[in-house]
Amino acid sequence: MEPRYHGVPSGFSPGGDDERLPCAVIGAGAWGRNLVVAVDQLLDLTAVATTGSDSSARWLKEMMPRASPPVDPSIVLGLDRNRAVVIATPAASHFEIAGRALDGGLHVFVEKPVCLEVNEAADLRRRALALDLELFVGYVYLFDPYFEALTDLTATGLVRRVAARWNRPGLRGEIVHELLPHDLALLMVLLGGPLGVPHVLVHNAQRLEIDLVTAQGVPASLRYSTDAARPRLKEIDVWSGDRRFRWSPGRLDEDTSPSDRTPRWRPVALPADLRLDHTSTPVEREVARFAHNAASPGDRMVQSMDLIVGVTSIVADVAGA
Repeated sequence: MEPRYHGVPSGFSPGGDDERLPCAVIGAGAWGRNLVVAVDQLLDLTAVATTGSDSSARWLKEMMPRASPPVDPSIVLGLDRNRAVVIATPAASHFEIAGRALDGGLHVFVEKPVCLEVNEAADLRRRALALDLELFVGYVYLFDPYFEALTDLTATGLVRRVAARWNRPGLRGEIVHELLPHDLALLMVLLGGPLGVPHVLVHNAQRLEIDLVTAQGVPASLRYSTDAARPRLKEIDVWSGDRRFRWSPGRLDEDTSPSDRTPRWRPVALPADLRLDHTSTPVEREVARFAHNAASPGDRMVQSMDLIVGVTSIVADVAGA
């Protein structure tokens, strides 16, 4: 049984060096470095551009000498041999860089959030469709094998309720832009459709609390904090049929108690035909999927309207609340 979302297709391999997708990376900050490494391992890394950070330049020189010195983003977008670009720059720059890349005929992987404005996200999607190019948004948790297992285990049952909690001490940036997009994408994939209008209960620098009802009528609560006095935590509880699951990155448990009041969490017993991929990291899996989509027009997704425009719309609503 293959996971029903967009994990790496069975049997897919980037191939030898002569078959690998020529791809540049723009941005080598804290997260961008993970993408640089994954692109170097799986694709044909052509160049790395930075926005001028001394620490990024030092990291490239020490860890990726083959890719240094870093080049200017404009040069990267103009390299003739490039067929794709990965963008891991500040969100405010995504629209301009991704738009130039698409107009230049490049497949685009852009980190979340794809844009800060709904009209910009819709415009990028329209351009990608018109040019028959892949526009792929980096929601890395979608490629956690245990989340993919959760989508399969809940596919035949009726999801009745979802509750997400995330405490991230020391978060850089705003909760609404750094954390919320990930969970919105997870919910859209898990529930197979768009989400409703969010009801914002609390929104400040340290906390964000949202309730919403999905298009399928499923209530969902999302709770975020940056409390340094509490341990780091990310988990999503899903009530499906008569079962209750709890997903965290790298783990999937099931409540074996007959009562929600006193849950007993145990590692979920997976069906024998549900195979989990532990041979690669989620970052490697999403980069591999991006390359597969770019090379296979029939599988090209220009990630669904929900993931590109729907997430941006809800984030913009919450940010303005």
